[in-house]
Amino acid sequence: MTKKTDNLSPMTRIRHMLEFLIIRIFYVLFSGLPYQTASNLGGIIARSLFIHTRRTNIAKNNICQALPDMSASEVDQTIQSMWENVGRNFAELPHISSMQDREIMDIASITGLDNIHKDDQTGHGALYFTAHLGNWEIAPRLFSALGQPVSIV
Repeated sequence: MTKKTDNLSPMTRIRHMLEFLIIRIFYVLFSGLPYQTASNLGGIIARSLFIHTRRTNIAKNNICQALPDMSASEVDQTIQSMWENVGRNFAELPHISSMQDREIMDIASITGLDNIHKDDQTGHGALYFTAHLGNWEIAPRLFSALGQPVSIV
């Protein structure tokens, strides 16, 4: 059985390697900055760089189809916010694994925390659903900080 990468052209392989190197450089850069500084800078960079990509046009078309009553300026603002969020999420990633529980608790919030404590008292497991909103990679760390065993589906 051949790997999916075996069929890539040499130029595609070079492009992938360059993309990896650029991502790695930014990852290292963001890991050396304070959390909030990295998050802010990541948002600014992504919003500035990615707004002129093909993916922006795809997002614009999707939003216009799903929300036809949204004005052009609202669509543009939504897309700028989307890219800013992507940049922030990426820039925050190097920090998540090394953050102390208190730091995780300070940057995240849970609505219905009392329900988690009630579920914990039953002695049974619980299944929680979370929105794919914000930096959702923090959720497992947040549950861990609350002393909850976590499995991700």
